[in-house]
Amino acid sequence: MVLEMLVGPKKAERHPLEIFIISMIYTIISILIAHELFPSETSILSIAFITIMFVPLFQSMFILEEEREEKDIDYEHKVPFQEHSKLLMIFTWFFLGVVVATTIVYTFFPSYNIISKDAFSLQVKTIRAIHNHTTGNYINTTTFTRIFMNNTKILLLIFLLSSLSGAAGLFILAWNASVIGVFSSLAIAELEKTHGLIYSYIVGLTTSLLSISLHGIPEIAAYFLGAFAGGIISVSIIREKHKTKEMTQIIMDSLEVLMVAEVLIFFAAMIESLY
Repeated sequence: MVLEMLVGPKKAERHPLEIFIISMIYTIISILIAHELFPSETSILSIAFITIMFVPLFQSMFILEEEREEKDIDYEHKVPFQEHSKLLMIFTWFFLGVVVATTIVYTFFPSYNIISKDAFSLQVKTIRAIHNHTTGNYINTTTFTRIFMNNTKILLLIFLLSSLSGAAGLFILAWNASVIGVFSSLAIAELEKTHGLIYSYIVGLTTSLLSISLHGIPEIAAYFLGAFAGGIISVSIIREKHKTKEMTQIIMDSLEVLMVAEVLIFFAAMIESLY
């Protein structure tokens, strides 16, 4: 893959900002190509293209992490959680790249969101569905339960997909990034009615991301952890580690990470139910 030639796993760890730039470029290309090939299916096909482009890189990253996990088991001591922070940081830059690229296409290529309503149609429907369930400034038990169960389902799907097919959980991560990108784009479009384009873009993007950061950061972090936990298991199976005693420890470590992710989902849902 071209991406692996540009940024290998070790280079990605040393220069994670490159992932952000490449993620932006690949996302824009994916949206443009998807719109040219299948205009009515752009909103979901573009996410598939992004996933296909990035799966090999993240698969290589998971292999690297699994090798570190293996050394950890051999030396019979736990690697501190921060040892995996480099991979989580790469997830973050990839996610932000998709978010920003989506806002760029939506804002600066109006033919993809005004003339053609299909480019981000599913993302817009998702945002409207979320807004229809907003509540007042108190913790609504029904809303909390709905948000918590929905986000838990997403977390488990990411974990399951990543466990079965390595970095396949990237599809759901990229989808969520595109939804956030469209959410920010709508805020930018609203500001643009009374302000200039550049001002609207900078202020709209910043304020919209800040408005959801309180619950969004722990929620997205949980999804990253779910993808990481599942990816490690997948790579272990591919490398036939399931036939060794190390596999049990790898599974236990992955489940511990998944438990941390579920705690983050709980607190994120509690915060979101306040809105």
